Amino acid sequence: MNTPCKVSIAMLAYNHEKYIAKAIDSILMQKFNFKYEIVIGEDCSTDGTRAIILDYKRRYPDIFKLILHEHNVGCLKNELSLYDACLGEYIAYLDGDDYWLIDNKLQMQVDFLDAHKEYSSSYTDDDIICDDEHMKNSYRCSHMDVNSYDEFYTHTPNIPTVSFMMRNYFLTEDIKKYYNGPKIVTDRITFCLVLRYGKIKYLDVKSCVYRYIIHGE
Repeated sequence: MNTPCKVSIAMLAYNHEKYIAKAIDSILMQKFNFKYEIVIGEDCSTDGTRAIILDYKRRYPDIFKLILHEHNVGCLKNELSLYDACLGEYIAYLDGDDYWLIDNKLQMQVDFLDAHKEYSSSYTDDDIICDDEHMKNSYRCSHMDVNSYDEFYTHTPNIPTVSFMMRNYFLTEDIKKYYNGPKIVTDRITFCLVLRYGKIKYLDVKSCVYRYIIHGE
């Protein structure tokens, strides 16, 4: 696939003023040998989130691609706008209140997917913390490869989205039409969709932290 960069990091941002710098810095600490972009959909936050990402854009103009909504469009439309903007061969997910733990997360997943074309995507272990950094849970994921939709339906594996990297099928397929309906869980739809193209690989490492916001506004 001829793409302008290897990996697009897709970040949803809304009222993440307290957390988003840590999320972005966990991307900037990554060590890899390919070109990447950070695509942020900022959904008209009521706090200082937008000012923070604009400052990162000022400092790193060639890396950041910002989608600055003029009014709040909601999580689904914001996510779909990210898919339109991501031009990398792979998409890695990182919301503005989560962060990555290890500096080789992207390289590890790219190396695996480059070498194993039968896999559509991969994921790892994560930690869960509360918004005040207190540990809530650990090793929540399912520790299993998913080889088919039947396996996914039978086992309903817990795949941390913060750890997920997939081939960017949005570049060649009109699959946004599946993100429809009154109450949908977008990550589950994504996992089902990528299984049309290949297996999902579990990589046995803890690479990231999912933040469970209790005291959000």
